[in-house]
Amino acid sequence: MAKFQEKTEQRTTEYVDFAEGPHEAKIARAKLSHSKDSKVEMIVLRIVGEDGESGFFNIVFGDEFGVEQLMFVLTSIKHNGFDIPEEIDWDYNQETVDFLKGKDVYIYVKNEVYQGNTSGKIKRILTQDEYDSFFEE
Repeated sequence: MAKFQEKTEQRTTEYVDFAEGPHEAKIARAKLSHSKDSKVEMIVLRIVGEDGESGFFNIVFGDEFGVEQLMFVLTSIKHNGFDIPEEIDWDYNQETVDFLKGKDVYIYVKNEVYQGNTSGKIKRILTQDEYDSFFEE
């Protein structure tokens, strides 16, 4: 068992962006959240890659687009070999969040410039066909 040691230096957490393009990835965390103005409900996904990359993808609720985003996430999970239970109410709820955790997905990342810095942003969750289309000649 470790003994308590008070931390005095700054944390050195470093995030590695995904490179631009398609990736196989895993949903490391999922949580219920709200937008900064607290008006919009969303599920925040932390998605990780095989080489230590990480990024975030938000499923925003409040219109049919949020449900469509969630259906693409579930389709990607299904295409990665997971069964999608029919008894779950797929919506902004803890049951949905619990299911999403630890599941494999396909993602598309695009580089964006923000305040002079370029970083990879997860733009879409992909189906198997969309993912495969990046590798066709």
